[in-house]
Amino acid sequence: PAIIEWMKEKKYPFTFSTEVSINLADDEELMMLMTDAGFDTVFTGIETPNEESLSECNKITNRDRDLLASVKTLQNHGFHVRGGFIVGFDSDPPSIFRSQINFIQKSGIVTAMVGILNAPPETRLYKRLKKENRILPGASGDNTDGETNIVPKMPHEMLVHGYREILDTIYAPKLYYRRIKTFFDEYQPRSKTSTSFIPYVIFFALYCPGHFAEVKSLNCKASK
Repeated sequence: PAIIEWMKEKKYPFTFSTEVSINLADDEELMMLMTDAGFDTVFTGIETPNEESLSECNKITNRDRDLLASVKTLQNHGFHVRGGFIVGFDSDPPSIFRSQINFIQKSGIVTAMVGILNAPPETRLYKRLKKENRILPGASGDNTDGETNIVPKMPHEMLVHGYREILDTIYAPKLYYRRIKTFFDEYQPRSKTSTSFIPYVIFFALYCPGHFAEVKSLNCKASK
């Protein structure tokens, strides 16, 4: 309430963005308070639409729910939703790449950060994979650079090819612009300040073809 009062008094001089879990969509009161306080953008780790992979990574809040409906609920309440996605789980089937593409396109998540699963040192995943002799040296720590420090269950070539397919598809201009339209079909701004992120979306839309070429170059390098 104090932030809301201050922002109203100052006529909303800026807005906030933050990271949230997807179950924010279950809390009507909190969503209303956040938008009243000037929060207009949220990042959430969707990770994967595959239930088995969600169980594997212990993403309890994402399991047994309609993730697509949850994203749209957030958008309907005035949030620009950015999402994180991962491929390379042991439970991922060969169809996971197309499933990720379909989810991202249907969700209207304009900025989708997609990465290959990595195992950060000292995590439970790292320790388990080390016991299984599945840790590779020289990890960058960046799960969006097209590389990984693990030996995946699926063939490595399939993983890299599928990862490239996701990025090549969702950041192709036609599908990117289609996703922007999907977002605006769902988005319900609660105030004029709720649209402060729109110049960013427009800028990225204009920048998209160049970004797409850069992504292709990066992933061609990663696949060598």
